[in-house]
Amino acid sequence: MPRFARREGDCHHEARVRVAGASAFTIVELMVVIAVITLLIAMTLPSLNKAKERAVLAKDISNVRQVMIASSSYALDSSGFYPHRTVGSYMPHQVKGTGYDFNKTFFPKYLQGRENAFCLGRLKEVRDPNIYTQYKDQYVTMQYLNYNILNAGLLAPKVDLARDSAVGKHTLWSCLTTLKDSNNWLGHDAEETPVPPTGQCAAKIDGSAAWHGMSDMEMGIFVVSHQFWRAKP
Repeated sequence: MPRFARREGDCHHEARVRVAGASAFTIVELMVVIAVITLLIAMTLPSLNKAKERAVLAKDISNVRQVMIASSSYALDSSGFYPHRTVGSYMPHQVKGTGYDFNKTFFPKYLQGRENAFCLGRLKEVRDPNIYTQYKDQYVTMQYLNYNILNAGLLAPKVDLARDSAVGKHTLWSCLTTLKDSNNWLGHDAEETPVPPTGQCAAKIDGSAAWHGMSDMEMGIFVVSHQFWRAKP
């Protein structure tokens, strides 16, 4: 064999090296691929976030509808009266107080628990029972606007919502929406901020439940220096 002759195996090895080298990424090409992937993620995230927000909103509307249905079921068993409190200046999201306790009379039997009475928006980040301990049994993050028998200042015309025979499209349950004496808002997508929420999920006495923007809302109740807002009839 000549001194400089190449063996057949050497040629095959060199061919494999050339093929492998041809299919490998350069650093520049790899950086371009990473940049494209990053751009695609940046373009996709807003859509994913909006889809997530829509899913939360749909679930929140479903929850407030379930609470309204539970209130109607309660009324069927209670001579037509919706869940009621004793006389006193209670905040509309307060479910336990002197002489009444929705944790005993309403939530267990008609909702199988309190979970559905909590707003699923960003409000939950600051009023989750595991974070704000008073919400473990005394408060929820939905507000109950049956205030006909309570000693509270009404910022909108007084409506008797005591019985299931009430007429009109008045809000009975909704996401907690309040402007506090600190000038901070609490609401579906407002968590202790000077910026008001964009709206609330509300269920009305006619059985409907929907999202209502702030332009479709009004001040409803004034209790303990707090303004509680509700969807207009």
